[in-house]
Amino acid sequence: MKRAAVLLALALVSCGGDDPDCIIAGEGPGVDPTGVFCDQLSSYRLFDDIAAQLPAAGVIPYDVNTPLFSDYAGKDRFLWLPPGTSMTWHDTDAFEVPAGAVLIKTFSYDHDRRDPSLGRRLLETRLMIRGDDEWRGISYVYGDDPTDAKRAIAGAIVDASWIHDDGTERTNHYAVPNKNQCKNCHAEHDDVLDALGPKARHFNRPGPTGSNIDNQLQNLIDLGALAGAPPPASWPRAPNAADPSTGSLDERARAWLDINCGYCHNGRGGAARTSGLYLDIEQTD
Repeated sequence: MKRAAVLLALALVSCGGDDPDCIIAGEGPGVDPTGVFCDQLSSYRLFDDIAAQLPAAGVIPYDVNTPLFSDYAGKDRFLWLPPGTSMTWHDTDAFEVPAGAVLIKTFSYDHDRRDPSLGRRLLETRLMIRGDDEWRGISYVYGDDPTDAKRAIAGAIVDASWIHDDGTERTNHYAVPNKNQCKNCHAEHDDVLDALGPKARHFNRPGPTGSNIDNQLQNLIDLGALAGAPPPASWPRAPNAADPSTGSLDERARAWLDINCGYCHNGRGGAARTSGLYLDIEQTD
């Protein structure tokens, strides 16, 4: 019991403390980039409807060409930038993001993967919040009521089930990470927490279904949310690993390895750099 109490205390300290009465100033979406994390996801006003994953005004939905595989979980992705700010283009690395920006990703399981209209179970929403000089991550877990989610101080295990593509039932002990586990994936360079998805090659595609966004990069530029982009003809594009029409087998395999493995397996400070096996998109050997 003493050991458990110590571990919980350490988790509370590492996650920035607990503030169930957290109040974010203003009326629209917002965060405190250097303060404590709010106890409830709704405190940030990032969604007009959390259960439906309907973003608030100013919160930008996006998707990526080849997603990270997460035990068949579906994902909704969003980006929010403080008003009047923008990201800065980079050809290969993640865009430079201003302080106060938030990356939002919700994980879910369709009840039946053969028919998404039957609904889904929301599992967690992860936030990555950009502070003045670093990113901070936190997860919010859904209970029986999908209209809000509660901060998972030390992570969680969620028992989940769904009907798979072949009609069989599958189960999973879905793992929600604690704050200290963010670097397991997001320390792409020199043990520094960083964003992975907001890269030109991943964003160069239409927006999510129903968004009416023809090209996400152009949409960001039009919104004033992305500065410094070169002419569209030079924009890189990663293929969709599951779609043969988007690239050769070699190109699609490299795209899958890039998003699923390259954040560790790279020669620029990734956690697996000592292996000598580099799997990011820049590796062509």
